[in-house]
Amino acid sequence: MFSQLQSFPDEIIRNIYEYIPYQVLTWLSKTYYDKYHATTIQRHIKKTGKKLDTYFRHIIRLDNYVALRDMLYNSQIIKGVKIHNHKIKYKNKKYANILDFLLYLSIDNDKPYTKCKNILIEYVKK
Repeated sequence: MFSQLQSFPDEIIRNIYEYIPYQVLTWLSKTYYDKYHATTIQRHIKKTGKKLDTYFRHIIRLDNYVALRDMLYNSQIIKGVKIHNHKIKYKNKKYANILDFLLYLSIDNDKPYTKCKNILIEYVKK
């Protein structure tokens, strides 16, 4: 299917992309991910009323280390959260900050999320 789409003229492809919501475009390429990821997440949080830590839990469960690395190092979202002072309560435990919470999630589960854990350890060391 994708190879057939590439055979279309560029003008038609641009017209098709105009009708694709940016929430979908976010996951199609790194360029779109960089451009739309922060907006997509902010709208999702606003729309669902969920907190940012819920989104981080989702990232850890999927072991999506690319999204986690982007959120920690590059994203405008994480800059809006005071990462070292944002206290979290999860399953009757309190975590001093979001990094402690994420490390707990990446280590203490049925399946170890090693890629995310390694990204978090690297981030903490810096």
